[in-house]
Amino acid sequence: MVFAIGFVSLFFARALFVWFYNRTGYSVLLVAIFHASFDAAISQLSYDVVPASNTARFLIFTAVIVVFAAAVIIATKGQLGRAKEAVETQAGVSDLDM
Repeated sequence: MVFAIGFVSLFFARALFVWFYNRTGYSVLLVAIFHASFDAAISQLSYDVVPASNTARFLIFTAVIVVFAAAVIIATKGQLGRAKEAVETQAGVSDLDM
C-alpha cells in the first residue's frame, strides 16, 4: 500500500517539477535547486513540522504534494505552464493553417 501511495506522490511531484521547468524558461539548474530544496524539506523539516510516526509524516507530506500539484494542474488546464506556441506546434496548429 505504501508503494502505491509513494508512486502516486512521485507522479504528482513530477508534475510540479515539469511546471517549474516550464515556468523558469526551461532552466535545469533552477529545477535542480527546487528538487534539492524539496527533498531537504521533506527529509529534514518533516521531523520538526510533524512530530509523529514516519507513516503519518509520509501521508501528510504526500497529501500536501498531491493537493499542490493538483492545484497547479487545474490552474494550468493540464499544460503545466507550457508556452501557447509550444502547445500549438505539438498539436500541429500554426498561424499558417488559419
